[in-house]
Amino acid sequence: MDKSALEIRRTLDSKVLEWTQRHPLKILTIVSCLIWTATVVLFVYVYVPSELKVLRNQLTECETSKLEAEGKIPIPPNDPNELSLTPVQVTDEFSAREGRDAEQASFVKSLIGKNINWDVQVDSVDKDLGYLHFKLPGRARRSEPVTMAVFVGDTAKRAMSLKSGDIIRLHGKLSLISNRQVDVDSAEFEFLPTGTPSRP
Repeated sequence: MDKSALEIRRTLDSKVLEWTQRHPLKILTIVSCLIWTATVVLFVYVYVPSELKVLRNQLTECETSKLEAEGKIPIPPNDPNELSLTPVQVTDEFSAREGRDAEQASFVKSLIGKNINWDVQVDSVDKDLGYLHFKLPGRARRSEPVTMAVFVGDTAKRAMSLKSGDIIRLHGKLSLISNRQVDVDSAEFEFLPTGTPSRP
């Protein structure tokens, strides 16, 4: 560094030192502003996104729980062959293909052989043929692809004591009836707390 540059450097250092000694309050203000700015940046870019992520996760959990309770989304099955669609979804998928017979038939065919574990409401019981019609709790029965369960043996005897309005958990494998319907074949069932069997 040549002599002139060194003198300029010393002069600038002297001026800066003199200014800071004469204006300590301004220095404190500048430092405070820098600290405040850094705090705001950390808050906006670190704290806020993390809090939003927590809130989004909580909201997603609440929405998922609500939809599962309403039967609008499937609960992941333990059985790899268990149908992942809820009864509401099966009906909605079937109804969405209304007027397109080939598509409805293809959808119904995709249900064959799947195991179901559904909570349903007994609609009517045919004691002579050993089957019952069911619907979703709290919903009127309409054109749906799965509304009948067939029972055999001792289970059929128990099932025939059911009455309209009983709530049961239905287990069984879906079997083809026609291009528009499958039934729950060789079904099993258990009463839910609100279900009450008819007396013989």
